[in-house]
Amino acid sequence: MKILFSLLTFCLFASCVHSQEAVDTVSVRVQYRALYKHTQEQKEAYDDINLLDIGRHSSRFYSQRFEQFLYQRDSVKSVNTDPMSYLQFLANTFGSKKGREYEVYKHIPQRGTLTYTDVVHNDFSFCYEESIPTFSWELAEGDTIIIGYPCHKAVC
Repeated sequence: MKILFSLLTFCLFASCVHSQEAVDTVSVRVQYRALYKHTQEQKEAYDDINLLDIGRHSSRFYSQRFEQFLYQRDSVKSVNTDPMSYLQFLANTFGSKKGREYEVYKHIPQRGTLTYTDVVHNDFSFCYEESIPTFSWELAEGDTIIIGYPCHKAVC
């Protein structure tokens, strides 16, 4: 009976999971430790980890801490129907515990665009898009090796 119940539960869960189409695959992930203040008067700096995911066709810069906050927030919303639990969760994650809320995308949602998104207040978002400028790079004298990759000097 336990096996039948477990199998039924798994099947129900699996049917609720929706597949999403991958936009790109991450080839390189760069991790930054960021210390920042919102104002000069702020005594202690916030600590965050920023990630830059670089794929073959696009890139994404975002806060690892904010990404984790979003997963936790969505879990609290879906599991708990008590609105006070959700408000308590938001109160406990106010400020530095959430991380930076902005993200920068290149070539998403379309090729040739830079997209900046930010959370203005809780669920209200701001989105700005602009065309990525075209640079005219020319190779110059000089080269080096960075993280095992040969690099040539270029000027714009």
